[in-house]
Amino acid sequence: MLHPFLRLLKCTRFILIISLLVISFLSNSFAEALTVTLVPVDADKRVLVPYSGISDSWRSDPEYDDSEWLLCSGEPGGIGFDGDGDYNEDISLNIRDFMGGNTSCYVRAEFNLSQELLQSFDYLALKIRYDDGFAAFINGEPIAHANSDVYPSRWSHASQPHEAQSFLTFDVSEQLGALKAGDNVLAIHTLNVSSGSPDFFIAASLVGRKNYRENFRSNIPIIVLDTENGNAVATSHDIQASMGIIAKPAGDNGLTSAYNDFTGDMLISKEKSDYEYNKPNYRIVTANDQDASLMGMKAGNSWVLSSSYSDKTLLRDVIIGILAHKMGRLSNAPRLCHVFVNSDYKGIYVLKENRNRHPNRINISENETTDISGGYILNMTGDYKSAGVSSKFPPFYNSDVSTKYQFVYPANEAISSEQVNFITSFIHDFETALKNNEMNSVFQNYIDLHSFVDYFILNEIAKNLNAYRNMTTFYKNQDSINHLLHIEPIFDFEHTLGNLNYFNGNLVDGWVIDFLVNDSDARADSLNPPFWWSPLRNDSVFKGHISSRWNSLYPTLFTENAIVNTLDSLYSILADERVLNFERWGIIGMQIEPNSHVGESYDEDFDFLYVWLI
Repeated sequence: MLHPFLRLLKCTRFILIISLLVISFLSNSFAEALTVTLVPVDADKRVLVPYSGISDSWRSDPEYDDSEWLLCSGEPGGIGFDGDGDYNEDISLNIRDFMGGNTSCYVRAEFNLSQELLQSFDYLALKIRYDDGFAAFINGEPIAHANSDVYPSRWSHASQPHEAQSFLTFDVSEQLGALKAGDNVLAIHTLNVSSGSPDFFIAASLVGRKNYRENFRSNIPIIVLDTENGNAVATSHDIQASMGIIAKPAGDNGLTSAYNDFTGDMLISKEKSDYEYNKPNYRIVTANDQDASLMGMKAGNSWVLSSSYSDKTLLRDVIIGILAHKMGRLSNAPRLCHVFVNSDYKGIYVLKENRNRHPNRINISENETTDISGGYILNMTGDYKSAGVSSKFPPFYNSDVSTKYQFVYPANEAISSEQVNFITSFIHDFETALKNNEMNSVFQNYIDLHSFVDYFILNEIAKNLNAYRNMTTFYKNQDSINHLLHIEPIFDFEHTLGNLNYFNGNLVDGWVIDFLVNDSDARADSLNPPFWWSPLRNDSVFKGHISSRWNSLYPTLFTENAIVNTLDSLYSILADERVLNFERWGIIGMQIEPNSHVGESYDEDFDFLYVWLI
């Protein structure tokens, strides 16, 4: 449910599922949590500081009599003490007065498992915060230890200090056999580094996960990628893979279902990123560049799977993609889907068309020696080392760098000197005309005004600080077809719509282009907009076209009702599906750069986006 404040924003709100834009299915909910917490952090636990030897059965026997032990019950669930008070808010049972000269503390938690649930598990993890060491057991079988022997004695101490700053996850799936149907016991022998240590802490949980293949259910499509020989996906080069897509019209997609949308060979690679996220972006290309339609998209041969890792709503790419599609700037709106790579669940992704040269993407002619006026594709990414066209004019007076348009098509290794000379002359003539304020010539001879206006509107709505200077594509067709330079929508909107903690990216107000060309911090950045954006956006003709285009789009795309309906629809689609993603990536409540807002729940992150966009 949405935050109550949001319900007050509109008197009437309704769910309108955008079935033509985002693949979704409106049957019963199938996406359910597969992770089961066997022992929560705040579970009832029995605790003993040993002053004499006791039977080792405390580690193995659920029937062991621990009734005389101390009881730790309820939130927050931690056990220990701290002279500086750093752990105090996490401690339910303070044992300072019991430790004395001891360095050992025994902790027991009992739990029950059904045979059906036990048989469904294929993953088991111990999540633990400890200061300073521990050895953990399930029914007497050792499962994990740190700064400790496998079987410490009651006189043992931790081998070195360790601060309990956060929960660490120990994958103990190989010890699944230690579990049994019926009563079980998780036992943790915790250790302090010395009897004089000023602090000591332990908090833990035990979680299992049901087998994905038998239990994974979803109402949005599932993409399954298996690389050749299980090879790891690389950033530097493509590797062979097979791909299958499960997308039943009625939903209830599972990994045991047949591939009914697509099956075939692909090339896959990781997309380069400024942030080394654990959940990467992927680029996929059909084998031999054969055309294929994925999830109802117009046929193509290249796609991007965006992870939306730092965008915890998972929706920013989708929202702007829907708007760009409705404005006629994308052939297809993005699709939400689940992704598996080599049987590893990677979470919810956004499938987007890759804007490459193709009749259904960037539809330009092949560049032939008989007519070198087109087509061309150029990128602006801030990469000054790659081959391309360097601007004749610096971004601003005394700038240390010049703007560069990198060659994409024809590729650097294939482009001829004649082609280089042609596109270089075209770019330089365009820039010179702008520099000389020959605006009529700019609009008539060099740029497609409508594409530049739409680019401006989309990026200012999103408050995209990567716009104008980075991740931007230009293309030009043969003169006989269209002699003007077009600009493409931006590649990536994950770090937009308030999800940015620098250059005022979190603020609703302010023009992105004004900040980038005027702010001293922006000017000090190595990524600068080409000089021509300032005179272009201040030109009366350009501004008039922006106003006209905005007024024509506003009634259907940008009213508050239109935005609310889109947001509500997407929220509804992910209401159950997102559970699976955040089981895989437990990042809710965590700062993932460059987050400007960190909510304590998905709804708080969604509410921030909602209010920001309204």
